[in-house]
Amino acid sequence: DLPAGHLARAAARAHLAGVGREMTGLAQPRIGHIESNPSQVMAGACPHADMLKAQGNEHLKASDLDAALEAYRLALAILADCRSLTNLDSEQGGGKGKIAVSEGVLRANCAAVLSRQGQHEAALREGLAAITAQPHYAKAHHRVGSALKALGRE
Repeated sequence: DLPAGHLARAAARAHLAGVGREMTGLAQPRIGHIESNPSQVMAGACPHADMLKAQGNEHLKASDLDAALEAYRLALAILADCRSLTNLDSEQGGGKGKIAVSEGVLRANCAAVLSRQGQHEAALREGLAAITAQPHYAKAHHRVGSALKALGRE
């Protein structure tokens, strides 16, 4: 059985961040039902990480940087809960038992947002975390390089 505390945290994070309400004009499925049905964690919470990444991308395209960062960070929180509860592999490529979005991609996206906000030290930290999570992800290395250049530490 999956620990209900983890499920409750994921549901609470999603509720507090606005999952279940309209964001970018798209209706968001609710994940609160997972708390009472732990067997639904893979089919319930984890796809929300993918959905939130897509929303973050839309917010980023629209230059709504705060909303993009919030969506990516919430996706990271949900992904962490899913991984700890289900032992899922979050490498890109999907497939049965996998989550399409990865921590490395989400952290690199956070780094991109932070750089655009002028928060280059924070962007550097996120970029390094992206490399730690996914060492061969080229965009993560690019984010680190961009942050270092912006900080004058080429």
